Amino acid sequence: MTDKISILSDGNEFNLRKGGVDIFNFNLLYTNSPRWHFSIGNRFIDNISSTVLFSSTLSLSEKWSVNFTEQFAFRTEEKDAIGRGNDFDQESLYSSASITRYFHDWIATMSLNQIGTRDDDNIVRFSILPRGLGATTSRLRSLGTLVPQQQQQ
Repeated sequence: MTDKISILSDGNEFNLRKGGVDIFNFNLLYTNSPRWHFSIGNRFIDNISSTVLFSSTLSLSEKWSVNFTEQFAFRTEEKDAIGRGNDFDQESLYSSASITRYFHDWIATMSLNQIGTRDDDNIVRFSILPRGLGATTSRLRSLGTLVPQQQQQ
């Protein structure tokens, strides 16, 4: 849209039989400066869930950056073995904090992640990847929501 604001939407599914949207993904990315950007997104799955994702990345210097991500469910529904739905309260699905160090040919990332849908499920991860291989964080699919990868500077 502008130099600072981007709108992203992909993986949407429209249901022509019932005349509506089954899955709708929307993300708004705001780049405040070359050093800092944040995004807010929503993933809606008809009759199942509606989640919101907040993410912020700050470049501390040319070689260091930090990222914080939170995924929150406003509405989730889980089907039991015979197809009955159980509504769940609002809850945090995923939280992450990571620090990244950029070397000449390598990218090193250390992150602490918490998956809120499981009791005491915390993940500490350390990864070293070649710069040309891609982003330093993996994608997480939780209740049908995709957590976007960090953007490299």
